[in-house]
Amino acid sequence: MKVAAVQMTSTMSVQRNLDTVARLLGEAADQGAVLAVLPENFALMAQRERDKQAIAENDGEGPVQQQLSELAQRHHLVLVAGT
Repeated sequence: MKVAAVQMTSTMSVQRNLDTVARLLGEAADQGAVLAVLPENFALMAQRERDKQAIAENDGEGPVQQQLSELAQRHHLVLVAGT
């Protein structure tokens, strides 16, 4: 089994970070990965607690989880997402 440990520098932009995740997961899948692990704080590198709370999602719903689910399905990956 090929595993991808995704490394990235997260920013204050959730969408920019998700765009980076999409690109890196595509590259991992192209190289044969079947399991990909994202780093902690992949979605947002916040400076303030309120910034993290502003994007918080309930389990199983929300735009970040939806996009990750779609990417995992598209690339046939089991995905482990950091906090």
